[in-house]
Amino acid sequence: MLLKPENKEQLVPLQSFHVIGEKVTVADIGGKVISFETLDGEKVKVHSVECVAVVNQAAIKQPDIMAWNGVIRLIDKLIWPE
Repeated sequence: MLLKPENKEQLVPLQSFHVIGEKVTVADIGGKVISFETLDGEKVKVHSVECVAVVNQAAIKQPDIMAWNGVIRLIDKLIWPE
């Protein structure tokens, strides 16, 4: 279980892989294929497949949830560095 304190070294890079350092909305992507650098220095690819926005292999279920410190997207599974 990643949430246990002894697994913090595994959890922090996984969380950092799910965050990019800029504000991007679905409108900014506009049907293009775009790569972003995550906070841990890895790349994620955002694109559309049959009108569904996809981050790597995870479908975006709820886009553009505006938060005070950025934009959140609800995805259907964890994404992992390739």
